[in-house]
Amino acid sequence: MSYAEILVQAGAEPTDAGRLALASELAQRFKAALTGVYLAPEPALRSYLIGAGSFGPVAQTALLEALHEQEAAAESESGRARQALETASAARGVTPGFLMLAADADVTMTTLAKRADLTIMPALFNPGGAGLPAADVAMGCGGPVLITPRAWPYQPVGRRVMLAWNGSRESSRALRDALPVLKGAESIEVVMVDHDPATEGAEETVPAYLARHGCKATPLRTPFGRAVGERDPAGHGGATGLRPDRHGPLRSRPGPGSGAGRRQPGHPAPRQHPAAGVALG
Repeated sequence: MSYAEILVQAGAEPTDAGRLALASELAQRFKAALTGVYLAPEPALRSYLIGAGSFGPVAQTALLEALHEQEAAAESESGRARQALETASAARGVTPGFLMLAADADVTMTTLAKRADLTIMPALFNPGGAGLPAADVAMGCGGPVLITPRAWPYQPVGRRVMLAWNGSRESSRALRDALPVLKGAESIEVVMVDHDPATEGAEETVPAYLARHGCKATPLRTPFGRAVGERDPAGHGGATGLRPDRHGPLRSRPGPGSGAGRRQPGHPAPRQHPAAGVALG
Protein backbone atom coordinates (compact mmCIF):
# COMPACT_ATOMS: atom_id res chain seq x y z
CA MET A 1 0.00 0.00 0.00
CA SER A 2 1.18 3.52 -0.82
CA TYR A 3 -0.20 6.96 -1.65
CA ALA A 4 -0.57 7.50 -5.39
CA GLU A 5 -2.80 10.60 -5.26
CA ILE A 6 -2.27 13.41 -2.73
CA LEU A 7 -4.58 16.41 -2.38
CA VAL A 8 -3.57 19.59 -0.54
CA GLN A 9 -5.48 22.75 0.29
CA ALA A 10 -3.44 25.49 -1.35
CA GLY A 11 -2.92 29.08 -0.26
CA ALA A 12 -0.51 31.96 -0.74
CA GLU A 13 -0.17 33.20 2.84
CA PRO A 14 2.98 32.57 4.92
CA THR A 15 0.90 30.30 7.15
CA ASP A 16 0.33 28.00 4.14
CA ALA A 17 4.02 27.46 3.38
CA GLY A 18 4.62 24.58 5.79
CA ARG A 19 1.62 22.63 4.52
CA LEU A 20 2.64 23.05 0.86
CA ALA A 21 6.22 21.97 1.65
CA LEU A 22 4.93 18.91 3.49
CA ALA A 23 2.62 17.94 0.61
CA SER A 24 5.47 18.30 -1.86
CA GLU A 25 7.81 16.23 0.30
CA LEU A 26 5.25 13.44 0.68
CA ALA A 27 4.51 13.47 -3.05
CA GLN A 28 8.24 13.04 -3.70
CA ARG A 29 8.59 10.35 -1.02
CA PHE A 30 5.73 8.23 -2.37
CA LYS A 31 6.12 9.18 -6.04
CA ALA A 32 2.52 10.39 -5.92
CA ALA A 33 0.55 12.78 -8.09
CA LEU A 34 -0.05 16.05 -6.22
CA THR A 35 -3.04 18.35 -6.72
CA GLY A 36 -3.51 21.70 -4.99
CA VAL A 37 -6.99 23.06 -4.36
CA TYR A 38 -7.67 26.73 -3.71
CA LEU A 39 -10.98 27.28 -1.93
CA ALA A 40 -12.30 30.63 -3.15
CA PRO A 41 -14.26 32.71 -0.62
CA GLU A 42 -17.90 33.58 -1.20
CA PRO A 43 -18.07 37.09 -2.75
CA ALA A 44 -19.51 39.30 -0.02
CA LEU A 45 -21.82 41.12 -2.41
CA ARG A 46 -23.31 38.11 -4.16
CA SER A 47 -26.22 37.83 -1.71
CA TYR A 48 -27.32 41.37 -2.65
CA LEU A 49 -27.95 40.26 -6.23
CA ILE A 50 -31.10 38.48 -5.06
CA GLY A 51 -32.77 41.81 -4.43
CA ALA A 52 -30.96 43.76 -7.10
CA GLY A 53 -34.14 44.16 -9.12
CA SER A 54 -35.43 46.66 -6.59
CA PHE A 55 -32.35 48.85 -7.04
CA GLY A 56 -32.06 51.62 -9.57
CA PRO A 57 -29.95 51.17 -12.73
CA VAL A 58 -27.00 53.06 -11.28
CA ALA A 59 -26.99 50.96 -8.09
CA GLN A 60 -27.31 47.72 -10.07
CA THR A 61 -24.35 48.69 -12.27
CA ALA A 62 -22.24 49.60 -9.24
CA LEU A 63 -23.16 46.34 -7.53
CA LEU A 64 -22.17 44.25 -10.55
CA GLU A 65 -18.90 46.11 -10.93
CA ALA A 66 -18.05 45.57 -7.27
CA LEU A 67 -18.94 41.88 -7.57
CA HIS A 68 -16.70 41.50 -10.61
CA GLU A 69 -13.88 43.14 -8.66
CA GLN A 70 -14.30 40.62 -5.85
CA GLU A 71 -14.31 37.72 -8.30
CA ALA A 72 -11.19 39.12 -9.99
CA ALA A 73 -9.50 39.38 -6.58
CA ALA A 74 -10.32 35.71 -5.93
CA GLU A 75 -8.82 34.76 -9.30
CA SER A 76 -5.71 36.74 -8.45
CA GLU A 77 -5.40 35.05 -5.05
CA SER A 78 -5.87 31.67 -6.74
CA GLY A 79 -2.99 32.49 -9.06
CA ARG A 80 -0.79 33.36 -6.07
CA ALA A 81 -1.76 30.09 -4.38
CA ARG A 82 -0.88 28.15 -7.52
CA GLN A 83 2.50 29.87 -7.75
CA ALA A 84 3.22 29.11 -4.08
CA LEU A 85 2.46 25.42 -4.63
CA GLU A 86 4.52 25.22 -7.81
CA THR A 87 7.47 26.89 -6.07
CA ALA A 88 7.31 24.46 -3.12
CA SER A 89 6.93 21.48 -5.45
CA ALA A 90 9.74 22.50 -7.77
CA ALA A 91 12.19 22.13 -4.90
CA ARG A 92 11.16 18.46 -4.73
CA GLY A 93 11.05 17.82 -8.46
CA VAL A 94 7.24 17.48 -8.36
CA THR A 95 4.88 18.96 -10.95
CA PRO A 96 1.50 19.55 -9.27
CA GLY A 97 -1.97 19.92 -10.68
CA PHE A 98 -4.18 22.75 -9.50
CA LEU A 99 -7.90 23.45 -9.07
CA MET A 100 -9.87 26.46 -7.91
CA LEU A 101 -13.17 25.69 -6.20
CA ALA A 102 -15.78 28.44 -6.11
CA ALA A 103 -17.85 28.74 -2.95
CA ASP A 104 -21.01 27.72 -4.82
CA ALA A 105 -19.43 24.88 -6.82
CA ASP A 106 -21.18 21.51 -6.87
CA VAL A 107 -17.82 19.85 -6.27
CA THR A 108 -16.49 20.31 -2.72
CA MET A 109 -13.25 19.51 -0.94
CA THR A 110 -14.93 16.40 0.47
CA THR A 111 -15.86 15.28 -3.04
CA LEU A 112 -12.26 15.61 -4.19
CA ALA A 113 -10.91 13.95 -1.03
CA LYS A 114 -13.00 10.86 -1.79
CA ARG A 115 -10.85 10.35 -4.88
CA ALA A 116 -7.49 10.94 -3.16
CA ASP A 117 -5.31 8.54 -1.18
CA LEU A 118 -4.32 11.32 1.23
CA THR A 119 -5.72 14.81 1.81
CA ILE A 120 -3.75 17.54 3.61
CA MET A 121 -5.61 20.48 5.16
CA PRO A 122 -5.06 23.14 7.82
CA ALA A 123 -6.68 22.69 11.21
CA LEU A 124 -8.23 26.15 11.18
CA PHE A 125 -10.50 26.66 8.21
CA ASN A 126 -11.53 29.97 6.64
CA PRO A 127 -15.35 30.02 7.05
CA GLY A 128 -15.65 32.17 3.93
CA GLY A 129 -14.24 29.47 1.70
CA ALA A 130 -15.91 26.63 -0.12
CA GLY A 131 -16.14 23.18 1.42
CA LEU A 132 -16.04 22.01 5.03
CA PRO A 133 -13.71 22.22 8.04
CA ALA A 134 -10.91 19.64 7.98
CA ALA A 135 -12.50 17.43 10.65
CA ASP A 136 -15.74 17.28 8.64
CA VAL A 137 -13.83 16.43 5.47
CA ALA A 138 -12.16 13.60 7.40
CA MET A 139 -15.56 12.36 8.53
CA GLY A 140 -17.14 12.62 5.09
CA CYS A 141 -14.50 11.52 2.60
CA GLY A 142 -13.94 7.94 3.80
CA GLY A 143 -10.17 8.26 3.60
CA PRO A 144 -7.20 9.67 5.50
CA VAL A 145 -6.85 13.39 6.16
CA LEU A 146 -3.61 14.85 7.48
CA ILE A 147 -4.44 17.97 9.51
CA THR A 148 -1.68 20.51 10.12
CA PRO A 149 -1.64 23.49 12.49
CA ARG A 150 -2.39 26.60 10.45
CA ALA A 151 0.94 28.36 11.08
CA TRP A 152 2.99 25.17 11.26
CA PRO A 153 6.62 25.57 10.08
CA TYR A 154 7.60 22.70 7.82
CA GLN A 155 9.62 19.81 9.20
CA PRO A 156 9.78 16.18 8.04
CA VAL A 157 7.08 14.09 9.69
CA GLY A 158 6.62 10.41 10.34
CA ARG A 159 9.77 9.69 12.34
CA ARG A 160 7.98 9.54 15.69
CA VAL A 161 4.39 8.31 15.56
CA MET A 162 1.69 7.93 18.18
CA LEU A 163 -1.27 5.68 17.41
CA ALA A 164 -4.25 6.23 19.71
CA TRP A 165 -5.92 2.81 19.84
CA ASN A 166 -9.38 2.23 21.31
CA GLY A 167 -10.25 -0.99 19.51
CA SER A 168 -12.82 0.72 17.30
CA ARG A 169 -13.36 0.50 13.56
CA GLU A 170 -12.11 4.09 13.34
CA SER A 171 -8.79 3.37 15.05
CA SER A 172 -8.31 0.27 12.89
CA ARG A 173 -8.93 2.31 9.75
CA ALA A 174 -6.57 5.06 10.92
CA LEU A 175 -3.82 2.49 11.51
CA ARG A 176 -4.19 0.93 8.06
CA ASP A 177 -4.47 4.30 6.32
CA ALA A 178 -1.20 5.38 7.98
CA LEU A 179 0.80 2.26 7.03
CA PRO A 180 2.78 3.96 4.23
CA VAL A 181 4.10 6.49 6.77
CA LEU A 182 4.45 3.97 9.60
CA LYS A 183 6.81 1.84 7.53
CA GLY A 184 9.38 4.63 7.59
CA ALA A 185 8.98 5.56 11.26
CA GLU A 186 11.85 5.43 13.74
CA SER A 187 9.48 4.86 16.66
CA ILE A 188 5.79 4.01 17.00
CA GLU A 189 3.89 4.21 20.28
CA VAL A 190 0.50 2.53 20.53
CA VAL A 191 -1.43 4.28 23.32
CA MET A 192 -4.43 2.58 24.95
CA VAL A 193 -6.75 3.65 27.76
CA ASP A 194 -6.94 1.30 30.74
CA HIS A 195 -10.72 1.20 31.17
CA ASP A 196 -11.63 0.28 27.59
CA PRO A 197 -12.40 -3.47 27.25
CA ALA A 198 -12.04 -3.19 23.48
CA THR A 199 -8.28 -2.74 23.96
CA GLU A 200 -7.82 -6.03 25.82
CA GLY A 201 -4.82 -7.88 24.42
CA ALA A 202 -3.88 -4.95 22.19
CA GLU A 203 -0.40 -4.77 23.72
CA GLU A 204 0.34 -7.97 21.80
CA THR A 205 -2.00 -7.91 18.82
CA VAL A 206 -1.42 -4.37 17.53
CA PRO A 207 2.41 -4.49 17.63
CA ALA A 208 2.26 -7.98 16.08
CA TYR A 209 0.10 -6.64 13.23
CA LEU A 210 2.53 -3.77 12.68
CA ALA A 211 5.51 -6.14 12.83
CA ARG A 212 4.06 -8.11 9.93
CA HIS A 213 4.23 -4.87 7.96
CA GLY A 214 7.82 -4.21 8.94
CA CYS A 215 7.04 -1.75 11.74
CA LYS A 216 8.28 -1.97 15.32
CA ALA A 217 5.84 -0.54 17.90
CA THR A 218 5.87 0.02 21.65
CA PRO A 219 2.54 -0.50 23.48
CA LEU A 220 1.64 1.99 26.22
CA ARG A 221 -1.35 2.35 28.50
CA THR A 222 -2.59 5.59 30.01
CA PRO A 223 -5.09 5.77 32.89
CA PHE A 224 -8.60 6.87 32.00
CA GLY A 225 -9.12 10.57 32.71
CA ARG A 226 -5.69 11.66 31.48
CA ALA A 227 -5.31 13.21 28.05
CA VAL A 228 -3.83 10.81 25.52
CA GLY A 229 -0.08 11.32 25.45
CA GLU A 230 0.13 13.00 28.86
CA ARG A 231 2.91 11.76 31.12
CA ASP A 232 1.97 10.31 34.47
CA PRO A 233 2.93 12.94 37.09
CA ALA A 234 4.30 10.13 39.28
CA GLY A 235 6.71 9.17 36.50
CA HIS A 236 5.29 5.76 35.69
CA GLY A 237 2.48 4.45 33.54
CA GLY A 238 0.82 6.48 30.83
CA ALA A 239 2.41 7.56 27.58
CA THR A 240 5.88 8.98 27.07
CA GLY A 241 4.96 12.57 26.45
CA LEU A 242 4.39 12.50 22.68
CA ARG A 243 1.42 14.84 22.38
CA PRO A 244 -0.17 15.60 19.02
CA ASP A 245 -0.25 19.33 19.76
CA ARG A 246 3.52 19.42 20.29
CA HIS A 247 4.75 17.12 17.57
CA GLY A 248 3.51 18.46 14.25
CA PRO A 249 0.56 17.32 12.17
CA LEU A 250 -2.29 15.20 13.38
CA ARG A 251 -3.20 12.50 10.92
CA SER A 252 -6.64 11.22 11.77
CA ARG A 253 -9.73 9.56 10.46
CA PRO A 254 -11.94 10.15 13.51
CA GLY A 255 -15.28 8.51 14.09
CA PRO A 256 -18.40 9.38 16.06
CA GLY A 257 -17.79 9.13 19.78
CA SER A 258 -14.06 8.62 19.38
CA GLY A 259 -13.26 11.99 20.89
CA ALA A 260 -11.15 12.98 17.89
CA GLY A 261 -13.75 14.37 15.55
CA ARG A 262 -13.66 18.00 16.65
CA ARG A 263 -10.23 18.32 18.25
CA GLN A 264 -7.88 20.89 16.80
CA PRO A 265 -4.08 20.66 17.09
CA GLY A 266 -3.02 22.92 19.93
CA HIS A 267 -5.64 21.49 22.29
CA PRO A 268 -5.58 18.19 24.20
CA ALA A 269 -7.90 15.41 23.08
CA PRO A 270 -11.20 15.36 25.00
CA ARG A 271 -10.81 13.32 28.16
CA GLN A 272 -14.18 11.63 28.16
CA HIS A 273 -13.33 9.37 25.20
CA PRO A 274 -10.08 7.81 24.01
CA ALA A 275 -9.08 9.19 20.63
CA ALA A 276 -8.81 7.13 17.48
CA GLY A 277 -6.15 8.50 15.21
CA VAL A 278 -2.48 8.85 14.40
CA ALA A 279 -0.17 11.74 15.39
CA LEU A 280 2.98 12.26 13.37
CA GLY A 281 6.13 13.79 14.83
